[in-house]
Order: sequence, then structure tokens, then C-alpha cells
Amino acid sequence: MPNLPKTEHELAKYFDHTYLKPDATDKEMKKLCDEARALDTAMVAINTAWTIPCKEWLKGTDVHVGAAISFPLGQSGLESKLFECEQAIKDGCDEIDYVIHIGKAKMHDWDYIKEEMEKMTAICHRYDIPCKVIFENCYLTKDEIRRLSEIAKEVKPDYIKTSTGFGTGGATVEDVALMKSVVGDDVKVKAAGGIRDWPTCKAMIEAGASRIGTSSSIKILEQFREEQEKPYILEPIPDYTIWGNDILSKFRHADKNYGTWWEVSAHPYCTNPIKGSDMTLQELIDSDPDQMLGQGLGHHEMLRVAFLDAKDALSIQVHPYDTYAAEHENDFGKDESWYVIDAVPGAKLVAGTKTSDPDTLKEAVKNGTLEQHLIYHDVKPGDYIDIPAGTLHALGAGIFAIEVGTNSNTTYRFYDYNRKDANGNTRPLHLEKSFDVADFARKPHVVEAKEETRVLSDMPSYTVTEVYAKEDVTYPQNGTYCLISNIGDDTSVETGEKEYELKKFESCFIPASASCVTIKKGAHVLYSKVKG
Repeated sequence: MPNLPKTEHELAKYFDHTYLKPDATDKEMKKLCDEARALDTAMVAINTAWTIPCKEWLKGTDVHVGAAISFPLGQSGLESKLFECEQAIKDGCDEIDYVIHIGKAKMHDWDYIKEEMEKMTAICHRYDIPCKVIFENCYLTKDEIRRLSEIAKEVKPDYIKTSTGFGTGGATVEDVALMKSVVGDDVKVKAAGGIRDWPTCKAMIEAGASRIGTSSSIKILEQFREEQEKPYILEPIPDYTIWGNDILSKFRHADKNYGTWWEVSAHPYCTNPIKGSDMTLQELIDSDPDQMLGQGLGHHEMLRVAFLDAKDALSIQVHPYDTYAAEHENDFGKDESWYVIDAVPGAKLVAGTKTSDPDTLKEAVKNGTLEQHLIYHDVKPGDYIDIPAGTLHALGAGIFAIEVGTNSNTTYRFYDYNRKDANGNTRPLHLEKSFDVADFARKPHVVEAKEETRVLSDMPSYTVTEVYAKEDVTYPQNGTYCLISNIGDDTSVETGEKEYELKKFESCFIPASASCVTIKKGAHVLYSKVKG
């Protein structure tokens, strides 16, 4: 699949900015050239009478003037076409688009078509001018389009083109793909006619078009900009656990109590669907990692976000660091952070151990006395804690939290209170691996609740900022993506001068291609950012 343009400038260079109406005046044509200058398009597509003034209006730019020959019917005799072509070149045009003799194509007079193409191409190439051959596909069968493309592959004009825009139909993705499949890399394809929005334009480029003829360049670029800037609201994925509570499950009218809700994930274990799209977050990122994540960033740098809703205490667990996870699990290591949204009075979580002696802890696991060696932290709504890889930890009963962490799904269970699963079986422990990766001397970074905007995280690869937006707050993207998770009431975020609703407990992914994001007044969100 061809690479899509990554910037507005790259997209603009696909455009032959077009005005070919019969009632054109100097007012319209000057406006066309002014727009092309501002956008820095590849070319303006005009009727030959406007070659000289357009060339003057575009002086000092690299925007080409493209003259349309025998336009739009193609019924001029060959000598007339050659004369018009040469005169347009002498007047200063930089490119030629000519319409084939469509009647000859319908009569399958392929010798005539080939001669016409050869002579028009030759005269253009004599002056080092690109030659584009307009088929007008709406009047042709697929076999006729194929035969014309085969002739072009042999003759080698610079482009073959779908349409004038004045026939009964314009460019289609099917026709562009067919034309490209025949000519391959020998000849380029230009799509023109009826291309008035970015989705259509994008489809033409994906089908193989290297040039787009359109009078809607400005609109297409605006839509492209909006797509580059827009946030992607994600559908949560519930994950059943034996310790799940009902806070979020009731809020979302779920069929049962889920302990974990994956809010942002592009991990193979699960990847969130994008609301209003048939794509997943993983598919979106894979479509253009540099545009989505940031230059040079990959799956390792993708953060994950989940809600944890604990009726009962989670197992005591530990996560590996990168090198161990890569060697043993084909996964990444995991650092994570918890923000407490709600907690029952007296709620506690585990983070760290009182002793750093592995032998003492092995014996404690064996004889069931581990709990006396754990460090318990009293928590309340608004508290925050970083849990680096290697730290023994567990969320306690009665805590509703949001977790931000690195892109891993590897967890080693160290201790589980001898609990049984739904089938009455004792859940397995992973003691050997746990002791391999645990750093019992490591202590967590804890931040007490405070109703103000501040950076909470002390992690090496990401930051988490709690935002109490007393006024609109704008954060530059600086070339990397960010995640916004709404832990307050319904709110909105703004990108590219457009506002998008973000409901309570929703998260969104804002791509690196966005210049900045504005969190609107009154919002209470977590803003998570990879350090890159």
C-alpha cells in the first residue's frame, strides 16, 4: 500500500488545484492561483487560454501551471491537439493534461489511440514537460480501461488520468486500482473528478494515485488537518476477576461485576475499539506509528490505562523488568501507577516489604506469615502511588482506582491468601519468577491527595499529571502522543480548534500529529504522557 501523506504540505503536493469552468473570469483564476500559492499545491489545472496570466500570478513559486488540451471532449483532431499542446508550452505551461479521442477508444481503434499518445507524449518530452493522458473512464468498459493502460505502459507518458470531471462520472477507487495494476511503476496515475473530501482522496491514494485533480483542495486539507488532530475516544474492555466490585459495572450497566476495565490498550492481550470506527487502537497505531505515537516510538512506549474496582484485596504480585520479560515472556516489563478515585474508610494497599531479605520472605510465604512483612499504606480518594517493576504490591479491598502503566500484561502472583477461584481451585503462584525479578529494597513513590493541578508521577518512561482545570489548560504535544482519562464529570477536550466530548470515566488517545490539546474549564482528568 502506498505511504499516505503525513503532513498538510505533503498532501498539498498531491493536488492539481483545478478551475476549468467555461465561465471563468480573471477574478476566479486569480483566486485559484492565490489559493495554490498559499497551499503550495503541485499544480493549477486550467484551460489553455489562462496559461499566460496564471504563469504570471504564480511567479516566484514552484506551483506548476497545467494546461488542459482538447478539454473536456477529446474530439479534436490529432494535429489540432498537437498544435494546442505546443502553443500552451510556448505560453509557459509546465504540464499537459490531454483528453484522448474517446470515440476512437470506443471503436477500439487502438492504433489511433497509440499514435495519439505517442505524439502527444513526444512533444511534451521534447520540452521536458510531463504528459498526462485523460481516459474519461465513465464512458469506457473495464476491458477498455485495461487496454488503454496497456498502451500507456508501452508508450510511457508520465501519468494516466481517470476523468475530466465533466463526464457522467468521476474517479473511482476500482478504476484507479485497475489502472495502477496494469502500468505498475512505469506510469503514474492521476485521479480526478468528484474528489471533494479527504476520505475519498485518501482512498484514491491508497488505491495507487500519485496526483489528485480537485477543486476542493482547501476542504480536503481542512478535513485532513482535523483527522490528524482529533482525539480517539476508546471503547472500554471488561476483564472478569474474582475480586471485582460493582462501582463501574453498575455505572456501565454491565452483565456482572468486572474487576478490571481496560480503557487504553494496544497490547496483544487486548486492544480497545475506537468509538465510531471499525478500527482498533492497535490497528490505528500500526497504520502510521510515527504519526500516532511519535517519531521513533513503538509498542514498547505505548502506555496502558485500566480501571481497577476491588471488592476484595488483589493478590500480592510483582512485575518483571524489560530484559527479564523479553527473555521469559516475549513481553515488555511493567511499571505502573495507581490513582485512587474512591476508597472505603480504612482502605489499604500493599507496596513494598519491611525486609529486603529474600530468604525471610521465602520462609514467610511457606508458613503463611507473609502479611506481617508487607508495607501497608492507608489510602483515600486522590492519593497516588508509583509501583516500579520489581516492587511487591497489591490493591486492597474497597478501592476503586485507575492504573497507568507500561505496555505489558505480565504479572507474577507472589501470594494469594490461599483463595480459591470460581471453580474451587487454589490459584497458582509464580514464586520462582517472582523472586527472580523482585527488588525487596525498593520503596514506592507516594503522593498525598490535593485538589490542584500537578505532576504526580516519578516514573522513568512516563509522567502522569492530575488536572483540575480551573480555566482551560493547554498542553503542547511536542511530537509525542498523550492519553486523557476523565475521572470527573462529563467534560470536553479541544484539538485543532474543535471540541470533543469526553464523558465521565472515558479515556482518549491523542496522536502525536496533534499540535496540542486543551482540557476545558471544570474538567478533572489524568493526563498521561510518554517521555519518549
